[in-house]
Amino acid sequence: MQTFFISPMGYFSGVTTISLGIVTALEQSGLKVGFVKPIAQSYPEGKVGRSNHFARALYQRNIPKSLSSQRLETLIGQGEYDLIMEEVMQRYQEAAQDVDVMVVEGLVPEEKNPFAADLNEKMARNLQAGVILVSNYNQQQPSQLAEQIDMNVQVFARSGIWFAGYVLNRIEGEFEADTLGKNISDACKTVDGKNLSLLGAIPNSAMLLAPRTSDIATFLNAKILHTGQINSRRVLNKTVIGRSVLHILALLKPGSLIITSGDREDIVMAVALTALSGVPLAGILFTSGCIPDERMIELCRPALSTGLPVIVTDMNSYDTA
Repeated sequence: MQTFFISPMGYFSGVTTISLGIVTALEQSGLKVGFVKPIAQSYPEGKVGRSNHFARALYQRNIPKSLSSQRLETLIGQGEYDLIMEEVMQRYQEAAQDVDVMVVEGLVPEEKNPFAADLNEKMARNLQAGVILVSNYNQQQPSQLAEQIDMNVQVFARSGIWFAGYVLNRIEGEFEADTLGKNISDACKTVDGKNLSLLGAIPNSAMLLAPRTSDIATFLNAKILHTGQINSRRVLNKTVIGRSVLHILALLKPGSLIITSGDREDIVMAVALTALSGVPLAGILFTSGCIPDERMIELCRPALSTGLPVIVTDMNSYDTA
């Protein structure tokens, strides 16, 4: 079984997003993937961190509870590093049941936890994991990114840990990934840094941050009436519509999820005509379990061929929004 340890190189690297993105990418390739964040990121005792919350919601599986920061501080104060690693291994083994690959999320260096880098190195070494470094691009020069890579490489390389590569997150503007990776490699001063591969370069895009219509449907436990492009369309804004059509025309724009009742035939017609005109709406969501009359559905059926997702929930419009 292969294990990847995702280690952030600094603040705001988006390590949780990258970690879960790697899990999804590996699963889409046909592998069975486990996930664990062994140590929580400065959360109070008993509180669920974002990593565990999103992992449970996305993958519908048991995700081990992280070692709390309070417990960690107590063990560090007592010099019980071996016990910390035992607890890390316990959580790892719980998540690694019947999987092909494990993805382990590391700690973000922060003032409250000056031991983060050392703990990341210990976890990667004990888990015999390949390290994937993650950095927030933040308009840095290749030389600055190379300096970060060299510094992090030296932390892990002293234990003979191998590197799978690195990922750059939130890149502004136009870029060429191959050129960017080469420029960073040329600026690195360590051999390991120069040999490190750029595995992914992720643009800073509002579209990537927006949930898919399918995510909304899953969250609301809504029934899908028409799938369309539900897995690819993104919800940039949610609009509850109760007014007449003339007052909502400006709201029918790309990425809009229209929330209304199924007995509002005027709204249904407006959405259908908007879809037929080529506007990629995120979808239409009917509330209170009310769907349009079958005759209205037949009249608007050509709009469904555009990929328009249609879903319905039993909740009212207020609770849905």
